[in-house]
Amino acid sequence: MTTEFKIVIDNIRTHDVQNFEKVVKQIDFTISGTKQSETFSLPQSLVLTDKQIENFIPFEDLTEAWAVDLIEKNFDNIEQVKSHIEYVLDTMVLKKNLVQQSLPWASASNAVRPFVLF
Repeated sequence: MTTEFKIVIDNIRTHDVQNFEKVVKQIDFTISGTKQSETFSLPQSLVLTDKQIENFIPFEDLTEAWAVDLIEKNFDNIEQVKSHIEYVLDTMVLKKNLVQQSLPWASASNAVRPFVLF
């Protein structure tokens, strides 16, 4: 089964540059993956340079789709983060399907007993 990924914008941080107000400087976001009802998420940040001011969009006109597209095009580690999320999800799915068993060579009298404080 494939992993479905989603990017959710958590925060946008701005500053004023030259004659422009509220220029996006940093986008904080979370990448989440879902596989077989298991979900794992990692928070990330994308710091932008002032060179991108030529594509300035007024803050009030920004959309979530714009921010996600900017992340997908400019966040250098996106594939590594997705790969790590998929690795963790594979481990979670595997553990969910495993059943812990008593060791066949351990007798009931030698079984590990819970630790009790008196």
